[in-house]
Amino acid sequence: LSPATQFAISFAHHLCGVILFAVNALVCSLIYFDKDDRGKFYRKYLLSLQICSTSADLVLNVYSPIAQFNYRIVYANSSIANIVDIGTVGSLLVFLYGQM
Repeated sequence: LSPATQFAISFAHHLCGVILFAVNALVCSLIYFDKDDRGKFYRKYLLSLQICSTSADLVLNVYSPIAQFNYRIVYANSSIANIVDIGTVGSLLVFLYGQM
């Protein structure tokens, strides 16, 4: 891919990540501050599920992976990709999705 296309994909990941994080934080606060006693145990499960989902979304949007399925490759073009390899991020995502 051209550098302009890679930049556009990374920028879209980061922009969508900020928007979705704000929406997920709002959903978490609605779950946390719900005062109905009937769903107390369900609310704990739902809150932990929402936190794990928000964490996984945050990792994906910060790392900004790019998948090219016709070439069967996945790579990242972000500043954090120079520090953390894609295998570590994949393991973290498997762990987060496993917690759900």
